Amino acid sequence: MSIPRSRTNKQLAQYRPSATAAIVIYSSPEAISYTNLKTIIICNAHTSAVTYQIFHDDDGEVLDLDSALFYNVSIAANSTEIISLPDPGITISGYSVGSLGVRASVVDVLTFTLYGQEVTI
Repeated sequence: MSIPRSRTNKQLAQYRPSATAAIVIYSSPEAISYTNLKTIIICNAHTSAVTYQIFHDDDGEVLDLDSALFYNVSIAANSTEIISLPDPGITISGYSVGSLGVRASVVDVLTFTLYGQEVTI
């Protein structure tokens, strides 16, 4: 295994879906070897419960049931969920192949925020 040249802890993405279709909100940049996703925060600013889906695709395929991590999970009105992932987190391949996608059942009410570590070898 190669020794990392750099590890950068950071907010990886923040997105509020404006459509109900699944969309990629994070792909490892081409210069990054891989990303360890550590925390996903979902905030529901709606007055009703909403469902969400989260997908992890690591081979350039589509965001669907085959890549679902969370599927039709309900989040209560005016609440926030924090998903903390055990070490090393979800590894997303670099070179723009791996991605994390989301979907919300209602537009413009959920905000997804991702935190993790980008690693360059």
